[in-house]
Amino acid sequence: MIVIYTGSIRRGTTRADVDMGCLQFTVEEVFLSDLDAQEIETRFQRKIHSGEILSDEEQMQFIILPLVHKTKEEMQDCIVRCFEMVKKIDSPEIQRFLLSGLIVFTDKVIRREDSERIKRWIEMTKVGRLFEEEKQKAVQEAIKKEKADKKKALQRASADKERALQKAAAERKQELLDEKISIARKFLMDGIPVDSILKCIDGLDRAEIEALK
Repeated sequence: MIVIYTGSIRRGTTRADVDMGCLQFTVEEVFLSDLDAQEIETRFQRKIHSGEILSDEEQMQFIILPLVHKTKEEMQDCIVRCFEMVKKIDSPEIQRFLLSGLIVFTDKVIRREDSERIKRWIEMTKVGRLFEEEKQKAVQEAIKKEKADKKKALQRASADKERALQKAAAERKQELLDEKISIARKFLMDGIPVDSILKCIDGLDRAEIEALK
């Protein structure tokens, strides 16, 4: 059994041996206070700024980075900085994984407003942007056609636009669901409890997540 302590817990202040009378066991302790939060954050800022892809191990380190700090306020401020870093990552899939992980692992310390902002960004990272691109494309098409026959072109563009947006919305909705399933499956492989996954991934119920095991 592994127990991970946040940066507020110092090595030597806990007991690895547990004695419950008829049951004795020893846990493996991991102290995040042993890590240098500033050095780790600077390294991530440098890699993300240069466009380097974070490895799977680095992604997990990124998710727990706020918990390396000692105080709740420092952890909360680090969450905001991590959020800003993630916005600069090109891959929508990595963005969603990192932000979903931040919500899960910092559930006890994250500010409510920050949690809501991150959840909205997760929803917008792909579906919202593609939806907006489709809308802008339809508007430009309507403008071009208007030069030839304003009334007829506007009517056609309106109908085409509505069908295109409905089709795009349906496709993106399925894409988002697939992404959520992929993230949930990865969380399960990392040993994250189902209850924790349900807190950060909307649109999946317990039965659906259990079925991914």
